[in-house]
Amino acid sequence: MLRRRRARAAGPPIEELTGRWREPVARAVAARDRYREVVARTPGGPLRARLEELSAQLDLGVEQAWRTAARAQETERTLAGIALDSVGARLKDARRRAARLPPGSAERASADAEVALLAEQFSSLNRLHNGLDATADELRRVELRLETALARAAELALGTNPQADAALDAVLADLGALRAALEELGR
Repeated sequence: MLRRRRARAAGPPIEELTGRWREPVARAVAARDRYREVVARTPGGPLRARLEELSAQLDLGVEQAWRTAARAQETERTLAGIALDSVGARLKDARRRAARLPPGSAERASADAEVALLAEQFSSLNRLHNGLDATADELRRVELRLETALARAAELALGTNPQADAALDAVLADLGALRAALEELGR
């Protein structure tokens, strides 16, 4: 009986990612590809069928990781045109100017309004930068979850785990954690 090989998905365009966003996605794609190789070497049967089903979840995980990285990269590009340090320096300067003005004066009210606007801008930019750092950290954890699923699948495929059912449950748990992490990233 001849089996038709499933066409391999092209995958996300990693070359569109740069800097800190490319590396974790590239490693996630590599882990997914190694997982596929392990599954391909697994003898036919229920275990292989189950591992093939799980492969689709890994594909979705890699795709979501790429989308998240692309969105974060776009945010980073947008922020590149708005210097956080410059806004911080302007805020400090505005606060110093406001402090020198007499309380209750029209000039002080205007300076206080400027301080409030700059403080809002500074806070927003800080939240965006912190969100980018958190996204980068979570992408690294997603990559590690994919690699953990790969290692456990290899263990199952090679038959080195006497508790295959528990190991398969562990792979499922890894993929569940991956899904939860990706949902968190999507927020």
